[in-house]
Amino acid sequence: MVTRICLSCPNSFTVTGHYHKYCKLCAIARIQKGAVAATLKSRAKNKSRYNVYMREYQRKHNRTQERIKYATNHWELGLFNSARKSARARNLEFNLKLSDIVIPLQCPYLKVSLTRIRG
Repeated sequence: MVTRICLSCPNSFTVTGHYHKYCKLCAIARIQKGAVAATLKSRAKNKSRYNVYMREYQRKHNRTQERIKYATNHWELGLFNSARKSARARNLEFNLKLSDIVIPLQCPYLKVSLTRIRG
């Protein structure tokens, strides 16, 4: 949890999850004043312009394909991260290193090469 200072008043507030700019009282006041509604009205009024902007933004910032390609080539990292996340969720100690995870090129019993298939 992080403590921040509100943008519209000198009060400090605790951020628990997502990034917030305003304390709860100021956020409610902004909604009641219509500041959020004005943004939504502006988007609705300039819908085509907003859609073009969002498509361009997503195209520039979409790294999904890069992540998929990286994860396909680095199985150990995926296993390591999921094990660490699971241990953290269960409040367990996690003392593995990435070098502890070794994935062979083929199954030692069946002698079949291991491949990763998404889906």
